[in-house]
Amino acid sequence: MIVNSNQFPLNIKKLESFNCYVFYGPNQGKSDELINQYIKMLSNSSSIPVDQINCNIENIKNSNLIEDYMYSDDIFGKKKVLIISLSNPDKLLKTLNIEKIINSKGCKIIIKTEELKKSSFTRKLFEKDSNLCIVASYEDSVQDSRKIISENLAQEHLHIDNSLINYLAINFKHNRNLLYQELEKIKLFLFSKGKINEKEFVSIVSESINFELEKLVYAIVSGKIKILDKLFNQVSKNGIPNLSIISAVSKHFHKILLTKSYFNEFNSYEKAIKSTYPPIFFKNEREYLEQVKNWPLKRIDQIVKKLLLAEIKIKSNPSQSDVLTNYILFSITRLANKIIKSI
Repeated sequence: MIVNSNQFPLNIKKLESFNCYVFYGPNQGKSDELINQYIKMLSNSSSIPVDQINCNIENIKNSNLIEDYMYSDDIFGKKKVLIISLSNPDKLLKTLNIEKIINSKGCKIIIKTEELKKSSFTRKLFEKDSNLCIVASYEDSVQDSRKIISENLAQEHLHIDNSLINYLAINFKHNRNLLYQELEKIKLFLFSKGKINEKEFVSIVSESINFELEKLVYAIVSGKIKILDKLFNQVSKNGIPNLSIISAVSKHFHKILLTKSYFNEFNSYEKAIKSTYPPIFFKNEREYLEQVKNWPLKRIDQIVKKLLLAEIKIKSNPSQSDVLTNYILFSITRLANKIIKSI
């Protein structure tokens, strides 16, 4: 049974009756938060303590952990919860007796994974069976992300400017874990200094994962071939999915198109950039302006179409994701380099 990620917390008590859950999607921080809320609900619903075990595929390969854990009696009568992190749960689920799990009274199984194709065994099984629960965790809306930031800071009686809240919300809405990491760094600074300006903000979060993604996007659009591999490897190492990278590049080109339309309206690059939303961070304004001036509309239209096609191909053939992503990013960077040299 499909449960909307925003509805899960509202109906969490009703969903307690399920014994097997799957949380999937790129927003791992959102999945973690929903799972934690569920565990907390189990703990608070009765005086019986919860025995929680977290494991990954290596644990499962090395033992009959699931069988041993699920069907063994707990001498202390604890509620048992097994949280399994898997890159692809299809293989494991095909080996399990799902009916036995559904009817089990002593254990809950929670499987956490990343993106799942609609045709995957896991999605087909959990979406069709009313006795199983599946929740997709995609990126938060900017509004939800802003709310998380404001509430998190308010708990500590802290405040930052709306422009900085907007920047965090826009750039970290894809993963709450990353957002919380940045908030912790900002809070530590605020506890020490009391307030924060834009330059201090940049110095604190400049090495964060999403700023690495931003560096990669700017390098691609500015044609910086020599540093492309280094930046791409860093972003990949930090866990940013290929589809998120392609989406970020596409959004950047759409933003350039928007700025160009404002320039046609105001005949002023300064006014055009100030009118562009999401806003351009001040440290990138000069490079962004050069990109707006250098890229012809016809070329941007071609690139946007190619990026869309690449997204479709990756979604239909995930095994070729790395090859397709490397090819499209390098081809755009090479074209940008060629455009700049011809000016």
